[in-house]
Amino acid sequence: MNMKIVRTVVFILAGLIIIGLIVIGSTNRYYKNRGPVEAGGYLEAVEVDVKPLVSGRLLTLNVEEGDRVLSGDLIAIIDGAVLDASWEAAEAQRRAAADAVSAARTAYGQAQRDVARLEGLSADTAVSRATLDQTRTRRDLALAELNAAKNALAAASANVATVDAQRKEIKIYAPQDGTVISKNFEAGEVVSPIAPLVTIAELDELEIDVYVPETYIGLINRGDKAEVEVDSYPDKKFPGKIKSVAPKAEFTPRNIQSKEERVNLVFKVLVVVPNPEGKLKPGIPCDVTFPDARKEDMK
Repeated sequence: MNMKIVRTVVFILAGLIIIGLIVIGSTNRYYKNRGPVEAGGYLEAVEVDVKPLVSGRLLTLNVEEGDRVLSGDLIAIIDGAVLDASWEAAEAQRRAAADAVSAARTAYGQAQRDVARLEGLSADTAVSRATLDQTRTRRDLALAELNAAKNALAAASANVATVDAQRKEIKIYAPQDGTVISKNFEAGEVVSPIAPLVTIAELDELEIDVYVPETYIGLINRGDKAEVEVDSYPDKKFPGKIKSVAPKAEFTPRNIQSKEERVNLVFKVLVVVPNPEGKLKPGIPCDVTFPDARKEDMK
């Protein structure tokens, strides 16, 4: 009798547990499909590498990491002595080429006059056909030499213009407002267009790439509000907005989710968040909530 009671109690408890699990699962699914759409990502800044357009020894570098710069601020000056010497040599070549054109033009003019004179005499048979042909050949050669001299002058002038433009690039200016986040050289070092002198980032407004499942992308619109949370400010929500929504779906990027979730189709959403006080820093993870995009609104 006692065994029957025990079995009955066990069966009842098992049934209650199964029912409880079903209720919990249904509740979880219910709440999972309710509330605002959420996503995670990393704060990023728009960065600009400031590279010189010419090579040379760095005379001055006027900024340090953390400095705030404005567009047009003078950042660095490169020694222009080598370029000045190159310009002098190029200008000397240009003047020599100009002299060569002048000489070739004079020779061609004389050759033209010689041909005209002999052609006038040949009408009276006072000059042989061979002499006239030779004079015409000299005229043609003089014309070819004049054209070659003109081409050389054009090339020399272009070289002068190139070096002159390079001389104007020894001063490097900030291309945009921002904060210097890296400084890669010191005064006295040799720089080239290969490596940036400094990197400037706009920290007053940061960006976040998040990935929203295709299920909810119909709720996401450009210009909608976003709320950004970071671990360093657990009780604060930073307001942001959606800047753009990718027009094409993609698989979840490898660095965002687990291996199982990477097979899901998602849309990249770019969120911008103002950062006037500089509390947010590039590179830190964050959670993004879209308060106007509620999952229960999906039809």
